[in-house]
Amino acid sequence: VTGKLSEFAPRAKFIHIDVDPAEISKNVPAHIPIVGDAKNIVPKLTAEYRALGSDAARLEGWWQRIKGWQDKHPLAYEETAGGEIKPQYMVEAMYQATGGQAIVTSDVG
Repeated sequence: VTGKLSEFAPRAKFIHIDVDPAEISKNVPAHIPIVGDAKNIVPKLTAEYRALGSDAARLEGWWQRIKGWQDKHPLAYEETAGGEIKPQYMVEAMYQATGGQAIVTSDVG
């Protein structure tokens, strides 16, 4: 979800991976458009990135910023009565059942 497109991540560069070529750059122009199944593309991108030997310390400021957001706005939810299962509960249960190895994705379409 981009919100107001004219203000969406103005300094970011986008890699858009989609199996449907019609979706590439549909809303936000992609700097690197890649048509293909993410199942096949992401492992290849990961291997290429690791081969660069990037210094993980360069992201330390970013991780500290995220930690500050998490401290200020911790994720929380109220359980409901009556048998309703909240999505947050389901994700938490999957995390616990898989020892943190679950991969959860969503689609905005």
